[in-house]
Amino acid sequence: MVVAGSCAEYDWGFETLIEGQTPLKPATLYGAAKASANELLRFAAPQLALSLVWGRVFFCYGPGEPAGRLISDVVTGLLAGRPVDCTAGHQIRDYMHVADVGCAFADLVDSDFDGSVNIASGTGMRLRDLVGIAANLIGRADLVRFGAKPVPTGEPVRLVADVNHLNRAIGFRPRYEPETGMVDTVEWYRHHGA
Repeated sequence: MVVAGSCAEYDWGFETLIEGQTPLKPATLYGAAKASANELLRFAAPQLALSLVWGRVFFCYGPGEPAGRLISDVVTGLLAGRPVDCTAGHQIRDYMHVADVGCAFADLVDSDFDGSVNIASGTGMRLRDLVGIAANLIGRADLVRFGAKPVPTGEPVRLVADVNHLNRAIGFRPRYEPETGMVDTVEWYRHHGA
């Protein structure tokens, strides 16, 4: 059984999140629900003669992302010619293109791996830089208003996955770099709208 968990299960007081080392201490109901589901499935798996892969997904973006998320809101706003309010964008996050997330899960299904694994790029990037890539591709960097929104209370400065487990377990390497992933994302929204 291969299940999608979340980096929201971790204690976000740590800057690099490592399977089996970083404590699980979710700060949200969503994270708590994911962590509880993992615990229940871990308990049930041996009784059901199942192996269990729990893939903790970090921050993803790409074609078809729903409204209300950073990249989809930035891209759709800029394509529509609207100003986009952002924080100063100094937070560092580990974003991965959704196609790479899907490929990582497919590779895990085809593997003999059993356990928890981070599904992420393993590379941190300032949100300001990621948004800047999209803005430059669209040609509307003038519409991005960095610092117009406050950083939410309790927002960690840095959240990056250690992906050595994923790399060793199945030899996975993301196909998309931030620039190529953003080209794919922007082009999708150009042709499919918001």
